Amino acid sequence: MASLILIGSGILAILGAAALAAVAYWHDRRLAAIQQTPTWPVGDLLDRVRAGLLSIGAAVEVTGIAETQTSLRAPYSDTPCVAFRYMVHEEREQAAGRAWDGKQKKTETAFGDDYTQSVPEFQVRDPSGAITIVTAGASFDLRETVARYEEMTGLGGSEREIWRQEWALPAGSPVFVHGYLRQLGANPQIGADPRQRGPFLISFQPERSLHQHLGRRSLLFYVLGGIAAGAGVVAIVIGLLV
Repeated sequence: MASLILIGSGILAILGAAALAAVAYWHDRRLAAIQQTPTWPVGDLLDRVRAGLLSIGAAVEVTGIAETQTSLRAPYSDTPCVAFRYMVHEEREQAAGRAWDGKQKKTETAFGDDYTQSVPEFQVRDPSGAITIVTAGASFDLRETVARYEEMTGLGGSEREIWRQEWALPAGSPVFVHGYLRQLGANPQIGADPRQRGPFLISFQPERSLHQHLGRRSLLFYVLGGIAAGAGVVAIVIGLLV
């Protein structure tokens, strides 16, 4: 029986390692796509589009200030923004009578929410011009604006623990966009890859910081995957020898 448990645990560990490696590879692909795409001043990018040097679906990058006429309000910080994400996790503990041995019984419940919202489109502006970003399908890398823990005790010994987090891309703040040309002509737009292959990323971080961030995350997942794979192999070998 013990050998079967070890072998089963080893197989699960190897499957987990494969999942971690897949996540690391996904980060590697995003990083490679960003590194291989030049970042243009907006005015230069618009000139290239008008000259017919770029076509729909071409990978492009711009950096500048995020501007929008219809900003959102982040729910906890009330920050005017083009995108936000909030996450809340709440646990409740409430008295529920006494057990046969006289000890207080308690019931526990937990629930949470994780929600992201963005404006349909906004503009990236630099000293050379502005271009429209259509946000549908984007992955957002947002700046943390709230991290708050609350603990409350009510009547009857009930307790509540709430963890709130919020991230946002404030309107008027610097932004980096890696995306794809979705419209040409007088009003070019950047959005998701029409072939649904390449990453569409909107980040509060400068490009260099983003490179380092993605590289660290990829390395972390590879290391964790390697540890899980090694532990899985050891468990299977021991299970076969027991």
